[in-house]
Formats: sequence, C-alpha cells, structure tokens
Amino acid sequence: MVSQAVRKSLLLNLQATIRRFPIPVTCCLFLTLVGIFASHSFFGDWSNRFYIWGICSFLASLAVALLAEARNWPASHTLLASLLLLLLFLLPLFSFGMNLLPYAFLIPGLAVLVSVAPHFHAGTTSEDCSRFNSALYTGFFSAFATAFVLYAGVILTLVSIAYLFGVTVSLNSYVDIGVLLCTLFAPVQLLTTLPRNTAGRKTSSAETFITACILSPLVLLYLLILYAYIARISLLGELPRGQLALMIIAFGCIGSLTHLSALSPAQDGRWLPSLIRRYFYPALLVPVAALFATIGMRIAQYGITEQRYAVLIAALWLGFSAIYMTFSRRRFVLWVPCLLAALLILSSFGPWGAVAVSGRSQVARLETLLEENKLLVDGKLALPVSDNAVSYEARSRISAIIEYLTLTRKLNLITGWFSYDLSRKKIPAEVMSDLGLEYIDRWQRRDDFEAHTPIANLSYRSNSFTPAQLFSVQGYDQAAIISFYPLPNIIQSSLVVGDGKTPLTLTFSKGQVRVGYPGQPPLTRFNLNPVLSALDKQKAVVPLTPAQEKLLTLTHQAGKMLVTLRLYELAGRKEKKRVTVQSASFALLIKDKK
Repeated sequence: MVSQAVRKSLLLNLQATIRRFPIPVTCCLFLTLVGIFASHSFFGDWSNRFYIWGICSFLASLAVALLAEARNWPASHTLLASLLLLLLFLLPLFSFGMNLLPYAFLIPGLAVLVSVAPHFHAGTTSEDCSRFNSALYTGFFSAFATAFVLYAGVILTLVSIAYLFGVTVSLNSYVDIGVLLCTLFAPVQLLTTLPRNTAGRKTSSAETFITACILSPLVLLYLLILYAYIARISLLGELPRGQLALMIIAFGCIGSLTHLSALSPAQDGRWLPSLIRRYFYPALLVPVAALFATIGMRIAQYGITEQRYAVLIAALWLGFSAIYMTFSRRRFVLWVPCLLAALLILSSFGPWGAVAVSGRSQVARLETLLEENKLLVDGKLALPVSDNAVSYEARSRISAIIEYLTLTRKLNLITGWFSYDLSRKKIPAEVMSDLGLEYIDRWQRRDDFEAHTPIANLSYRSNSFTPAQLFSVQGYDQAAIISFYPLPNIIQSSLVVGDGKTPLTLTFSKGQVRVGYPGQPPLTRFNLNPVLSALDKQKAVVPLTPAQEKLLTLTHQAGKMLVTLRLYELAGRKEKKRVTVQSASFALLIKDKK
C-alpha cells in the first residue's frame, strides 16, 4: 500500500506541475478525451485532425512555458502567447482538404524546439543545455516505460478477472486505458521531471553509464563502418546504396545527442566521451559530403518528394552543424538543435515547404515526360498514336509520378490538363487509363509487362461528364450511377423492381454487364466490348462527335422492363485485334411497365 506521505508528495507534485504547465496539461487532457471518444467511433475522419492539433498545441505551449520560465515572463504574457499558438494550429481544422504531410515536419520541429526553449537567455552555457536535455530524454523514456509497465499490469489483471470470474471486458476498455496512460499519465509524469534550473543538477549514474559505455562506443564503431564503406565505393567507383542516406542521418542524429550528453561535467576524464566531444563533428564532414552526393543523384534522377526533401533538410543541418562546430572559435552547441528546429518548422508551410516544392518538382517531371512522348501538346492531352508509341521506361516513370500524385492528394495540380476534375480519382490506374497508358506497378518486372505486348490502351469519356448533364430521367421509374473497375465485379444496386423487395444485382465480367437477381439467370445483359471496338475503329478522340456519343447509349427490353445503359466512362485494352473493356462507369435507367 502507498503510504500517506507518498500520496501527499505525489499530490503536491501534481499540483505544482499543473500550476507550472496549465496549458500543456490541458492539451494532454484534450488528447485523452479525443482518444477515448475516437475509440468509440466518435469524430470519424476528424479524429486525426484533433490528434494533430492537440500534439502541436502541447509541444508549442510547453516550449512557450519553458521559454517564459527562463526569461521570467509574467503569467499573463505566457498565457496569451500559448493561446495565440493554439488558435494558429486550430485554423487547419476547418480546411476540409487538410494535408497531413506538413505535420511530419512541424511536429518534430516543435519537439526539438522544446529541447532548446529554456536556453534563450543571457548566461546560458552548453553544459546547461546538456543537463536539461539529459533530464528531458531520461524523463521521456522513464515516463513512457512506466506507462507501458503499468498498462501491461492492468491488462493482465483485467484478463485474469475476465477468465476467472466470467466477466466480459470490452475491447474499448483496453484501448481507453492505453489512451489514458499514453496521453495523460506519461506526459504529465514527464512534465513533473523537467528541472526549473539545471545549474545545480547532477547527472545520474545511469545517464553517465549510457553515454560513456553504450552510446559513445556505438557512435565510434558506426563511424568506422561508414568511413570504410565510403572508402570502398570511392576506390571501386561504385554508386552509393539507396539506404546510405538514412544510415548517415541516423548516425548524425544519434551522434549529436551523444555529443550533447558528453558535454556534461560528469563525463570529464572519460576517454570515449572526450573523443566524441573533440572529434565527432570534424569526422562528420566526410559522411555529410557522401550524403549530399547521394541525395543529389536521387533528386537529379527522380525529382523532389517529401522524403527526399527531408533528407536534404537533414543534410543541410548536419553540414552546417559540422562546419560550425569544427571551424568556429565559439562553439555554442545550442545552435545545432536551434538550426534543426528552424529548418523543420519552415519546411512545414509556404511555397518553400516540403509539400509545395515536391508537388511542383513532380509535376514538372511529368510534364516533360508527356511532352517528350507527344502525350501533352500545347497544354492539352493527346492519346498515344500507336500501340508502342510510349516506351516501357517512360510508362514506368509516368506511372510512378501518377502514383505519387494520387497517394499524396496532389492530382489537383494537373487538373488543368484534363477537361474534368481529378479530385475523385483514388487509384493511379484510373488516371493512367485516362492518359491512354497501362499502369505499371513499382514491383512489376519488365519481362512480365512486355510479355503481353503489343497492347493498346483505350479510354473514352462522354462529353457530358457530370450526372446532372448526363441524362434525363423523364419517362423512367428508377436510375442509378454504377462504376465497375477490375474490382469489384459484383454490385448490389439500389434499384428494386418486380416484387419490390429484392434489389437488382449487376455483374461485370469480360466487358459484359449482366442485370438480374442473385442465383437466377440475368434479366438482360449489355456487351460493352463492341462499343469500345467501334470507338477504336473510328479513332475517336475526346470530345466525341454526336454520332459517337450515340454509341454510348444502349437500350434493351427485358420482359416488361425497359433498361437503358448510358456510358460516361469506358476504358479497356486492345491486344492484337481483340478489344476488352476493363472498366466502365454508367447510368442505369429502368422503366417498369406494370
């Protein structure tokens, strides 16, 4: 049992932490509520936005609180600055097209800002920065390790009770407990461990041991491995491997933390930390040069993406840090994390940010590829003139860029090339089909693809694309919009005829649409292959002629029903002389003559 003195001490520490960090603690409580409500299916897609806002607000308000404490700001100024930041981070919540990628830069940048915020005042030293960060990292790992152990114990207790006494414990209860520990218990415990003044703080024996006997040997060993590999590829004239950049960045980050910890007076007299202090940043110059060479080749070949932008930011940070700490007479280590925080935060927004720069880079590459292959002429798309008009290499590169733009929700950047909005496109193969090209998956081998050649990719679209322009329902009883891609090939529609209870089922196979009831012969079927073949023979191009538009409407009599299928998207492939529809979108109209 916990003694009364211990309980009183814990309560006093909690009260002191709440008074010291009221806004960060409130953010932790908000994150807990969001997590619990999200586990019970509240908020829907908005839960991610609330999570991100809570995390950004927690980190930013904590940085403000630490800065205000170091500079002796009045409580009113601290509160005002924190609330302004909370409102600033709240703005993206109301943008329904909010892109989450910028926060992959902003959140780490704010986290680094927390580590340097207490040191923006006169008189601070590198040793003070080292002591505070040692306390911060030790408190972080201790808090979340404690939360993990406590969670494991609580879960084991609940499982035992459920098994022994037959009590049902819902899955949401386990999730709620985990959310409570990770978003409230652990962060508040971390806040409790943050020192107000590091001047008199002594480095613990555990911190000294980790720095001197674990981190320092690992950094030196990995430095030797990197130098050996760089020497090997230099002598053999080989290109560096693709993962070399991540290895150098990981080495730079861990080495920087180790160097910061080695500045503690507790490491004086230990030879490994002394080596790290003196030689880490000069030794970092050669790996950073290799990092610039690696990322430079990747960008020259494939353009900029968010990942390569991040690698470039890391290279700039490590490069400037290595030069500054090697050649500067006044080596103030605080500028190393400050530079990283500034680069990360600036990369999260604006036309210079990672998302904007990456989008422009990839669109420029795509535009060049399309123009070189005569698929984009004077800003307008043109279908391939022959089966083999576009090489495999070009198709592969175009597929990779289209895949990137689709997955990162940047198709709006190329909407101007099309006569319709691309925002609803979710699959790269759909966009490639609209370009009249076969989509090549990144894992697809060249011989597998070319074994099917010669193949022509066919894609046509009605001039009236929107459903409002597409058809008139006058004279029909029911209508539905249906889309078939390679999957799914069976759709249960909302159309109900006959007994008024069983909805019609549509099956798509080998270019034919069958309309009927499950387990029964189809009431009618539409063969779309002749439509695609006729458009191909006429060498149709968008916009279609009135005569070609008529080919997109098919009408069948099925007993007492009049069924009309009005196509507005049709795509497939032509192998030798055989045409097969692979995807179709259409309106299905039914008039039930009772």
